[in-house]
Amino acid sequence: MRRALQNLRPAMVMALGAALAASGAAAQEWACVQHDAQHSGRSESVVTDTAPLVAWEVELGGSIFGSPVIGPAGAIAVTTGNAGRLEVVTATGQSLWSFGCHDATFAAPAFQADGSLFVADRAGYIYRIDSGGNLLWEYRNTAADPRAERRFVAALTPAPDGGVYAADWLHSLSWVRQGAAQFTPVNQVFGVWIKDYLSVPVCADGAGERLFYPLRATHYERFQVICLDAQDGSDLWFFQDLPPITGPGYATLQCGGMALDEVTERLYVAASYHDWSGSFLYCLDAADGAALWPEPLDLGSGSYATPALSPAGDAVYLPLLNGSLQAVSTTSGQPLWSYDSGAEMIVGSAVVDGAGKIIFGDMSGALHCLDAQGNLLWRDSGDGTTIAAAPAIAANGDLLCGTTSGKLKRLGAGWKYRCPTRRRPQISRNGGGKGPAIQ
Repeated sequence: MRRALQNLRPAMVMALGAALAASGAAAQEWACVQHDAQHSGRSESVVTDTAPLVAWEVELGGSIFGSPVIGPAGAIAVTTGNAGRLEVVTATGQSLWSFGCHDATFAAPAFQADGSLFVADRAGYIYRIDSGGNLLWEYRNTAADPRAERRFVAALTPAPDGGVYAADWLHSLSWVRQGAAQFTPVNQVFGVWIKDYLSVPVCADGAGERLFYPLRATHYERFQVICLDAQDGSDLWFFQDLPPITGPGYATLQCGGMALDEVTERLYVAASYHDWSGSFLYCLDAADGAALWPEPLDLGSGSYATPALSPAGDAVYLPLLNGSLQAVSTTSGQPLWSYDSGAEMIVGSAVVDGAGKIIFGDMSGALHCLDAQGNLLWRDSGDGTTIAAAPAIAANGDLLCGTTSGKLKRLGAGWKYRCPTRRRPQISRNGGGKGPAIQ
């Protein structure tokens, strides 16, 4: 990618650099999936009201299933699926370094304020890598026996003390710091063993005192939410419900991600049912787990997404598997409006800018931008390759999104030049994360 950039005209390179410098990138623009440890999905930055230009596009190889994250100086990091790499590029799309993990990496990594990164893989490893691409430590939460299945497929959540919160594929929640678990991984709550596939990120409050997580009960149709003390993993409260499923047959629950509004102390999460092909949106009191709506909202379609919060916290936005996006009043728990994307499916979450605009990608590879009333402002059709995760909003309002074909692109207003697609150099992996990162 460096070689490709050198082939551009010097004036073009200077223009790109100046545009990013003028953005005033914050130290933590978009540190983890859905922006922050509360997974609010909202940013103070404002996205363009009109159709954006593609500033650059980079082919990284593999498949991007997790959201891009943005760290200090605008560095952008993504994982590459079965390719098993963490790729880090500059704000102008030039390769900084690449780190090879022991196995596939499907979920979003997470930045810390010092520029270091956490990433996890399917073999059950969590890595911390410094801003230069050097391995600081690695932690593994499973024995060598692959039947343990304690692999990581959920995005990581950074802890305020420099650690990271993680949920593995089977049985446990962990808080890892300096390469060691800070408490014994939690595999039972209020005396009940967790027997679930933990596939969504841990939600944490800003003070690093409480952790929240949605679960399915042993019988799979019961929906549960747990709240743990972040310091020792002890139980704080437990919520359980059996939604009013009206469809025929056995319903298998799949939990979506959870968002915390710290201003109102409200938690939002969707419980999706495969066999019934529907989902219910819950609103809970973060202090004690009490349900705040008389009944969960029947969304009429499944959803794997994390609810995104409006700037004022008066609405949440949830993409659905039927290709629509649903806006819901946080006061009444009732629908406000619905937008049909025209796509077969939406699997990723939406994000919200400082003006209340809602942005999300769909199965056809299109990126949509709506105003707060659900009106389409613009649609970027992409190249037909699925956008499987939420985009990220940069400090200057640009958008970063990845596709399942391994392309990472930056879109925004005010770009004078449209860069050609650049390919990642053909370089070897670094031996499973144990050697220096690929430069």
